[in-house]
Amino acid sequence: DYGTKIGLWISVFEILFHPGGKDRIGYKEIIHELNKYEIKNPQIKSRIYSFKNGKNIQTNIVGLIYYEIYKARNDFFHGNIIDKNSLFVFKQKRFPLITYIAPVIYLMALEIFLKNNKLVPEFEPTNDDERGVKYMMQNRIDEIFVKIAKKKIILEYAS
Repeated sequence: DYGTKIGLWISVFEILFHPGGKDRIGYKEIIHELNKYEIKNPQIKSRIYSFKNGKNIQTNIVGLIYYEIYKARNDFFHGNIIDKNSLFVFKQKRFPLITYIAPVIYLMALEIFLKNNKLVPEFEPTNDDERGVKYMMQNRIDEIFVKIAKKKIILEYAS
């Protein structure tokens, strides 16, 4: 069931960034963390998206897509009207399925978490194989987000 998968993805983000104790975490705090992801591609690095949901939130493409995943989870779990487009980012078939893009966003979130908690040292790859893997992964991730950002994104909640 897609709704369950989407709900579980939101749960893993909340678990990853939960501050501990009785403190709570919500989509705003997670978007704040995702804004820390260093987008390297100049085509999308400077793009900022704004939307209002109680308060004005500004984010990069990563946070915007996370919010789409969050909204889809709410639709499935709260009994809102669901159609087949609800499974796609921005509810548009020309964008990836939410269940395909969520793992990519989580990979970014995990990198942020590890850096925030100083659990991974900053290092530059020492040989050609390591450099190749690092830059191939970064280029692939950037390519996914460039393709999304180049398309006209129609959002009912954006300002």
